[in-house]
Amino acid sequence: MARQLARIDELAHRSEIALLGLLVALGIALSFDLPVALAGLAIVIAAGVSMLNPSVTVAAVLAATPFIFLPVAIGSQSFTLLELMLLAGAAGTAGRAALAVLATRSLTPLFSLLPTRGVIVGGVMLVVLALLSLTQLADPEHRDASVRAVRTVIVEPFLIIPALIWTLRRRRIELPLAALAVTVTVCAVWGAGEIVTGAGVEADGVRRATGPYPHPNNLAFFLERATLLAAIPALLSERYRKIGLAVLLIGVAGVLATLSRGALLGLPAGLVVALWLTGRFRAITGVVAGLMAAVGALALFAGERLFDLGGDGGEPSRLVIWDGAYRILRDFPVTGIGPDQFYVMYGLRYIEPEGWPERYTSHPHNLFLDFWLSLGLVGLVFVIVALIWLGWRTLRLRMQAGPAPLAVAGAAALTAGVVHGLVDNAFFLPDLALLTWVSIVLLVDAPRLSMTEHSA
Repeated sequence: MARQLARIDELAHRSEIALLGLLVALGIALSFDLPVALAGLAIVIAAGVSMLNPSVTVAAVLAATPFIFLPVAIGSQSFTLLELMLLAGAAGTAGRAALAVLATRSLTPLFSLLPTRGVIVGGVMLVVLALLSLTQLADPEHRDASVRAVRTVIVEPFLIIPALIWTLRRRRIELPLAALAVTVTVCAVWGAGEIVTGAGVEADGVRRATGPYPHPNNLAFFLERATLLAAIPALLSERYRKIGLAVLLIGVAGVLATLSRGALLGLPAGLVVALWLTGRFRAITGVVAGLMAAVGALALFAGERLFDLGGDGGEPSRLVIWDGAYRILRDFPVTGIGPDQFYVMYGLRYIEPEGWPERYTSHPHNLFLDFWLSLGLVGLVFVIVALIWLGWRTLRLRMQAGPAPLAVAGAAALTAGVVHGLVDNAFFLPDLALLTWVSIVLLVDAPRLSMTEHSA
């Protein structure tokens, strides 16, 4: 059986582009709300593809990431392409591992899909904290929203890790990165087209791109991280350097089209970390100069959007939201209010008159407040410890001679997310959670797996 699996694997590797095309076609078909039987068949086929080649599933998951707000109806239930692909991919990867265990009569193929112990511990702790938070909801009437958030933000994104580890161990990450680069290009061009055609959304007298998302900030969240993940490994490769530069420029243009102030901080911060890790200190000055030039250019036609902090009575809207979050924490300092409960608690019970324009906000616009409110005081401790650990792993990466490009990309994307997350969302959306786990695995596991031999 081991030889048969090896032959199938080789064939699947040669056909990976065709398999990815099949998954894309299945995703497009599912978006047309197929009958339950056909939808089920499509998911089974997707799981079969994942069993043949998990790296193709990783590519399809990354391609589906920005479409989390486009629902897929299966019977009376509503899903997204991202979670359907994650579930199918997890099932297929588990099936492949089971066959490998039977063929080798060893648990080694199963253990080979596991990430570093620290990643496992962090993931398990996060799931446990999320489940415990469901028992301490501030408003149990909205339990459904919290359960959905735990499912789509906490549990499902973690399912990508075994397939990603398999991909890294087999050194087949090129296809997933290419799929992510294409997705970045599509979303950035989509956003630029909205600016040209007058679509998107209007705010502060200017037009902002949204792409496949309902809000410009969501597009900025995706583009800043996905651009760094896709472009940096290519930039650090002589073979793909020009492609990496093109992806970077396209992604930056897409971010600028969103006019997201948080992304104007996060994306350059990620680039600076990447340059620092690779010893390109002179280029850091170029990034800073480029940021200043971009801000100056945007100020000419979007100055009101760029420099107006919002809020009634001249008080910045972020400060109004943070003040509301603080008042919630005074009432729920230990347990928090639970996942996806901020909209209910803030908009209906804790909002002040000056915060009325932001009454529909669904999160506290700060990484630490979000974890504290969603998972309780222990959630705040968790994210602080996690950031310290990831910072230590980044420092270790800096000490290495010629750090792994994938690890550099992971560190850069995490930096962009954290910096942007100080003034906006950082984790508690399905796409952000997925990109966070991908970035963590690249930072922590890519250097280790790049030194290992191919696994069976």
